[in-house]
Amino acid sequence: MSNFELIDLNLKLFNLINSHNHPFLDMVFYLITYLGSGLIIIPIVIVLYKINKEKILPVVFSYLISGLAVQVMKYFWSVPRPAALFDHIHIVGETLRTASFPSGHTATALALFYVLSQGKNIRLKTLFLILALSVGYSRVYVGAHFPLDILVGGIVGYLSGYISMKYNKFFDNYKKELFVVFFIPAVLFFYRLDALPFYIVDEARNAEAAREMLARSDFLVPTYNDELRTDKPPLHYWIFILGYKLLGVNELSPRVGSAVIGLAIVLLVYLFTVKVLNRKIALISASLLPTCLYSFLIFRMAVPDPYLVFFSTLALFSFYLGIVNNAYKYILIFYISIGLAVLTKGPVGFILPFGVAFTFIFFRGMLTPSHSDIKGVPQLLLSAVKSLKVFLTYRHIIGFLIAGAIAIPWYVIVSIKTGGEFASGFFLHHNIGRFLTSFEGPEGPFFVPLFLLLGFFPWSFFTIQVLFSSYKEKKEPLMLFLFLWVILHLIFYSISATKLPQYLIPVYPALSILTAKYFFQGMPCKRVSAAFISIFGLSAIIALSILGNKYAGELMPWLAFLGLPFLFGGIFSLFFNKYIHQTIAGSTVIFFLLLSGWLMPMSEKYFIPKKIAHVIEEQTQKSGVEPINTVYSYRYYDPAFEFYIRKKIIRIKEPSSLPELPEGALLISTENKLNGLINFKYRQLFKVRDLLRKEQVLVVKIEGE
Repeated sequence: MSNFELIDLNLKLFNLINSHNHPFLDMVFYLITYLGSGLIIIPIVIVLYKINKEKILPVVFSYLISGLAVQVMKYFWSVPRPAALFDHIHIVGETLRTASFPSGHTATALALFYVLSQGKNIRLKTLFLILALSVGYSRVYVGAHFPLDILVGGIVGYLSGYISMKYNKFFDNYKKELFVVFFIPAVLFFYRLDALPFYIVDEARNAEAAREMLARSDFLVPTYNDELRTDKPPLHYWIFILGYKLLGVNELSPRVGSAVIGLAIVLLVYLFTVKVLNRKIALISASLLPTCLYSFLIFRMAVPDPYLVFFSTLALFSFYLGIVNNAYKYILIFYISIGLAVLTKGPVGFILPFGVAFTFIFFRGMLTPSHSDIKGVPQLLLSAVKSLKVFLTYRHIIGFLIAGAIAIPWYVIVSIKTGGEFASGFFLHHNIGRFLTSFEGPEGPFFVPLFLLLGFFPWSFFTIQVLFSSYKEKKEPLMLFLFLWVILHLIFYSISATKLPQYLIPVYPALSILTAKYFFQGMPCKRVSAAFISIFGLSAIIALSILGNKYAGELMPWLAFLGLPFLFGGIFSLFFNKYIHQTIAGSTVIFFLLLSGWLMPMSEKYFIPKKIAHVIEEQTQKSGVEPINTVYSYRYYDPAFEFYIRKKIIRIKEPSSLPELPEGALLISTENKLNGLINFKYRQLFKVRDLLRKEQVLVVKIEGE
């Protein structure tokens, strides 16, 4: 059968099924189609917990495998839905237009059918098969899929069920690791990763810079709005470009790398902790890291910070293992990681990891019993000399050379290509300048500990006790190393004039291990901690009710619901404080899923740049032989304009410049800014309310006299 014959048969079968409809069947198949939704796994797991616990893991993993396979296929084969191709089809429920191939509902249904039907009960097998096939049929009936989508989705689901059953023993042996190290972080980092537009300034600029590099096929010189961008080195841009090549230019592509690297960091923490402590502490630490606030946010964003955290963590873990075990291979990994960290975010990628390494060697020497008879300044000098000697051995000198060979060439090349402009902007302005002068963020050293506590929420309820506890154990090399890792970052950024919350994310792997060890040793005052969490949950509900009603009533009227997981979790922990760690983790996961699955997607419809980009695209298509390459903005600007509009944006600050704009040019501004201007004629093309800035945003076309 040729491709044309297959397509023709696919369309004929769709029309045959979809056209034979009835109001009663609409209701029946609308309900049946939900048997293939992700929510169906919840009641199945609850029932299996009561009657057949052995099938819980295969059910969960068949669902995960099929879901992952379907999403990958949807991204690579972006097939439109029937509603996008035909106007007069029968649709029941939501009208879907994109990502038709293959059917995720059918894949889920067949995956679950395969696992649940394993047994000798023929009637039960028949029932599950009928239900699975009914789900596939319903997806065509409701107008959501073509028959070919159903066929391939069914094959994917069946194979997923087969794999989960075949490797059930492996899943059972490593179920805790798979759940804690892979499943929870994967859900938190990947779930609806593309649901939120580029609201954050850094995300928009980083994503656009990578897009422009790809469009120019210039992978050395970063630009933003066709102007040199000296903010960051290139490593994250290169990963974003890879995402664009694989998944297309969209919000998902530059974020996927951050999510993947987040998973890798959780795995690193687990493997390191298993090696230096034990499996139980490793599992706890791996559960803490992805469930703190900034991990959830940063590992879902198109920013360089996840890559800095990964290379810094890999470097420091490797250094510790290399020193303690006298293993040169780890020292090499330390320097390779530092080189890549410098390519990720500049000098800080060297200064902080190397600073932690040096201070660890220094204080380890200070605490060595053989030096107990030497006190004061001589002891300091002796320890400093011994520390320097460690790093002046040929092994470390070779390591320095390797790190330099990785990091330096790009800086040299880009500086030559830009006539020294990049070197000046990056090193003098964005590094030395930011350290000596406050560019953004609050001023004052006390904000840095607050940022640490905020970012490590909810585990920051225990951070002060954890740091005191680890300081008491400073004679133990691991505790000293992790304690210095945290403290050195706090000191460095307290001294720095520019202070931002994300600067402290590299300490969270160390803090997760310290907190996990604290929990493992027996957390004191569990009821007090549970009471604090309950009070926090109640306070959050009250605060979000007030703020939501005052500032975001039009956007998110039920904002206060976000506090419920912590209120209920805290109350539960008061009575069952043995499970306080698990309860806090569960409450946090629910809170984060509410954010990513409900709050963030809801806010997209109020995102102005996408709407403006659509209007400008329509005007570009109407312009005919004279394409619109430039768009102007007057006293209204969003850094995401460049990414979504994909044209050069020229910002106009003075009203006297407006009459000089060419006839037919497109201008973005607000109603208040344009009202009352004389000698300036325009035709309004689009008007939308910016609910956050409380302004009417206009897109206008300049007209002649």
